[in-house]
Amino acid sequence: MNSAYIISGAILVVVILIFLFGYLKYKKIDIKNLFEMALKIVGGVQQLYLSGQLTAGERKDTAVKGLTNFLASKGIKVSDSLTNVIGLIIEWAVKESGSTDINKLIDEKIVPIQEKLNAATKENTELKAKVTTLQSKLSTVKNAVTPATTNNTAAKPAQK
Repeated sequence: MNSAYIISGAILVVVILIFLFGYLKYKKIDIKNLFEMALKIVGGVQQLYLSGQLTAGERKDTAVKGLTNFLASKGIKVSDSLTNVIGLIIEWAVKESGSTDINKLIDEKIVPIQEKLNAATKENTELKAKVTTLQSKLSTVKNAVTPATTNNTAAKPAQK
């Protein structure tokens, strides 16, 4: 039963794409231009995400809105079913642009830096402990030397 839903869903998507592409040709919108614009929008949205202006959840909605605005500027009225197709085009553009690999690349760069930071933090903690120990020993030595010096000068008789 599930396979029937999958097959009918796939057929529905294909039919919508056929009508969409026919409509786009009728409106004199170059399909290749549409996909190139989708790639540019995905790249721009990814840059906004990397700069912290968008959250991960806002990326797809922003890209769909960008492509919807592009189509509206070309005189195409965007319906809900067309918005779903735009979402699929955006997903394709994300795959083609390699944007999904950006998080992997970031992790590859961050993990060694994080490891170095952790090692430096551990070394810093160890050095602080050594400094505290040495200061304690120095204080003990100062206290031991100072009274002995005072006792030695008091114990020496004055020479004539």
